[in-house]
Amino acid sequence: MKKIKCLYLFLILYNCSVEDNSNDLHSYSGDVYLTSQQEINEFSTNQYEKILGSLTISDTACDLTALSDLKIIDGYLRITSCNNIESLNGLNNLRRVTQTIWIEENSSLTDISALNNINSNCNSLEIYDNDLLTSLEGLNNVRFESFIIILENYSLTDFCAISNSINGTFSEDSGNYQVNYNAFNPTQDNFLNGYCSQ
Repeated sequence: MKKIKCLYLFLILYNCSVEDNSNDLHSYSGDVYLTSQQEINEFSTNQYEKILGSLTISDTACDLTALSDLKIIDGYLRITSCNNIESLNGLNNLRRVTQTIWIEENSSLTDISALNNINSNCNSLEIYDNDLLTSLEGLNNVRFESFIIILENYSLTDFCAISNSINGTFSEDSGNYQVNYNAFNPTQDNFLNGYCSQ
């Protein structure tokens, strides 16, 4: 019994130390908007590990590798209208996003697997109009709580990465589960029956 109590105390102290470490990260306070490769490169010189706000990457940005120091976003992550971006490599060390993961209108994007180290609850997921994206691989460890909207990704056939978020609690009638106009459009029942890819 004494050993069990000691182990329990160790786990509590260990978990607290992990949380405290996140408070020690080199942080930027405020929302960040990066609209070009030059802005990404300039922002990265500060080696920020945490953004106390949201991050939007857009327009002519195409290479995110300079953002490899980033671990936490206390806000949303939005990647929008980056027509030259093919993957999200550079965000591989990101482990927490507190609000929405929002990926839209990236005509060359094929791979979001760099997000596979995010291991947290997120408010919501919005992915639409990414013509070449075929899989949601990379979102395996994220749990989306409020809504999931995935629309008009004409090559998207593999949704299995978000299976952990589908537990029958979303309502298609209320609009907090919208999966339409993709190459494959699984219903929540499809997920619950293990049919999440085509």
